[in-house]
Amino acid sequence: MNYKVSDRFKVTADLNYTNSLTDKRGQEHPITNGSQELNPLLLARQIPAYFPVYSRNGLNYFLDRNITISSHSRYNPLALIDYSTYFTRANRFMASTSVDFKIRSNIDFRAQVSTDFRNRLMNIFARLCNRCPARGSAV
Repeated sequence: MNYKVSDRFKVTADLNYTNSLTDKRGQEHPITNGSQELNPLLLARQIPAYFPVYSRNGLNYFLDRNITISSHSRYNPLALIDYSTYFTRANRFMASTSVDFKIRSNIDFRAQVSTDFRNRLMNIFARLCNRCPARGSAV
């Protein structure tokens, strides 16, 4: 916004706002199993091919924490993708305002004030067993 008060005086203001939401489930997962991260793609490559994906009745994911074929077989990669959330919401607000004053034909005075405010929130949730509460339910 530019506002010319007179031939000698001008006020300028700029405002910018950005909001973003990024789903980061395919990236490095912040929850780890010892030294291994709980990345669904990594787990899918490391569990045996014969390991069940769904329960016997086919209605739920197979999540049995007692069966340990390998250190990664306790986690179902499809359940991690479906039941977990890992996203980042970011807000950014930038503002600038200035005042121009023409003192003489060859001398100008300018004063400017600016701000840049950033805010970021990471939301992480992983349901890792059948007995854990579902997404959005009370514990």
